Amino acid sequence: LLGVTLADTIISPVPPDLFLIVIAKGELARSWAWVVPLAGFASAGGGFAGSFVGRAIGTRWLGARTRRLLEEQRPVLQRYGVWAIVLGALTPLPFSVVCWLAGMARIRPVQIAAVALLRVPRFVLYYLFIVYADRLGAMLIP
Repeated sequence: LLGVTLADTIISPVPPDLFLIVIAKGELARSWAWVVPLAGFASAGGGFAGSFVGRAIGTRWLGARTRRLLEEQRPVLQRYGVWAIVLGALTPLPFSVVCWLAGMARIRPVQIAAVALLRVPRFVLYYLFIVYADRLGAMLIP
């Protein structure tokens, strides 16, 4: 769970989905019904913490052009940025990057937290896909 949290707090080359494979192929597979949702909560917490990292470091480490673009687009990001977090939470887009940017854009933390909880059903669905991928493939390719 700590690995999942860290993978979504910092920008890491290790995707948190890797931990779903570890769960599916190891001893934790017997307890997947509570371990996988708990990992989803850990991921949501990591993304939420990552938004505070983005808020704290701000745009000072970005190049001048990128900083200016972010400042120009801040109203748009604040208005529609929640949808970017939804995409980051539900798809393979790098959730940590999306959350950092949400923090930099000063999207309200309560919105980030609410949308980050979409990681829980996403982790369950991705886990089930990992476990049943061979059966799904056999149904599609006779």
